[in-house]
Amino acid sequence: SLNVLREIAAKTEHDTTWLAAQILRSDAHNINPLERCLLKNDLELLTYLMQMSEVKQKCVQDMKLKWRIVFWLNKAQCDERIIKFMHSTLNFDAKNLSDLIAFSYPAPSDLS
Repeated sequence: SLNVLREIAAKTEHDTTWLAAQILRSDAHNINPLERCLLKNDLELLTYLMQMSEVKQKCVQDMKLKWRIVFWLNKAQCDERIIKFMHSTLNFDAKNLSDLIAFSYPAPSDLS
């Protein structure tokens, strides 16, 4: 929940790199907490996560992570507000999306 995450963030404020790594680490189902927010259409928690500079920076710079975000935006049939938020937050435009379409990154096998 958002309150639990805020408590963890407060306790790890000097190690934000560690916290960002945990947020972007996939679990046994190959889904990370950021992607779980997309699956649950949790805009409040997603907004909080994307306000963390390390999380946002990694999402902007890492092609595999961007691909996964677009994958989950589509696969989870996210709410329009979440789609717009992620597009504006990660500066998705026609060029970025075209590059992601051309990028070859397989979907998790159990979700295809």
